[in-house]
Amino acid sequence: MRLEKIRVGEFRNLQQATLGVPAGVGLVLLHGPNGAGKTSLLEGLSLLAGGRGLLGADAKEQLRHGARAWGVHGWLADGCEIGVGFQNGKKLHKLDGDDTTGPGLARVGAVVSLSPRLDRLFSDGSPSERRAWLDDAAGAWLPAHGDAVTRYVHHLRSRLKLLADGRGDDWLDAEERMAAQWGIEVLRGRFGYLEALRAHLNDVQLTLAGNALEVLAAEDPVAALAGKFFRSREIDARMERTHAGPNTLDVVGVLDGKIKLDEASSGQHKRALAGWLLAQVRLLHAARGSAPLVLVDELSAHLDAKRRKEVAAELAALGVQVWASDTESTAAEGIENVLLVSVHDGQVG
Repeated sequence: MRLEKIRVGEFRNLQQATLGVPAGVGLVLLHGPNGAGKTSLLEGLSLLAGGRGLLGADAKEQLRHGARAWGVHGWLADGCEIGVGFQNGKKLHKLDGDDTTGPGLARVGAVVSLSPRLDRLFSDGSPSERRAWLDDAAGAWLPAHGDAVTRYVHHLRSRLKLLADGRGDDWLDAEERMAAQWGIEVLRGRFGYLEALRAHLNDVQLTLAGNALEVLAAEDPVAALAGKFFRSREIDARMERTHAGPNTLDVVGVLDGKIKLDEASSGQHKRALAGWLLAQVRLLHAARGSAPLVLVDELSAHLDAKRRKEVAAELAALGVQVWASDTESTAAEGIENVLLVSVHDGQVG
């Protein structure tokens, strides 16, 4: 997924921006002061793969102040035109001018991102934040995973509403069966992704934790998960949340075979995330036959100068195009095939 040109309009603090990328550029470094719009541009690009984006923000929140609609368009080196926008209260996805969906864009290309909000994901983040991160990563590997997560969440919410309204068992049985069907798909997607990723990880180990995994070993996993929902009806109705299923799992990690990520130092945590990023790129390159787009917000905060050169060289060897931000243009020193782009006061270039 290599971009030849991008256009952004009325997105966050960016009014209008168009930028072309010459062939052969491996790193596009957006540099400028804090608050200039660098992260906004990266956030816009992250949406082109159809997911929740770099910051996971609601589409309406991404409107530039005073605007009624926003749009982000990208022209790929393979000739595809992709776009994401927001208009009349709806999020829109476009592929070569035609309407599509988020999963539809995910099948065209993938994005791998690092941002400051991940800096303490395993030490200070909540299990729900780690699950969302895992689902985004798994969705890049298996585009259908995002749809499974959406459908699972929909049926969980419908079930909780039925519990709150005191509806009969027939309605609940049907909703729990549907939630179980999609829940099993979510479990298989998460488990399958981590199994596939393991072959590409070096210093980091990532695993799922929680008793919801036991249903995968059952003779009828869907029935086993539906049974968990049935048995938790009373407490779920009282607490107004679901106490069984994929939504109870957590993601745990170990660095160098001994350092638990929830106990790691800031530097160790960042090294683990950089290791995951490289593994994710290798996995997607092997599984999809093409390189993903890599986005790194605050490049020098994640990697020191020596590590930046090493990571850039490995990504370049895989044909990866990287877009990164930093307050200083010197963050790209020693890296080949760089396009420096100045960003100031919401103006690009």
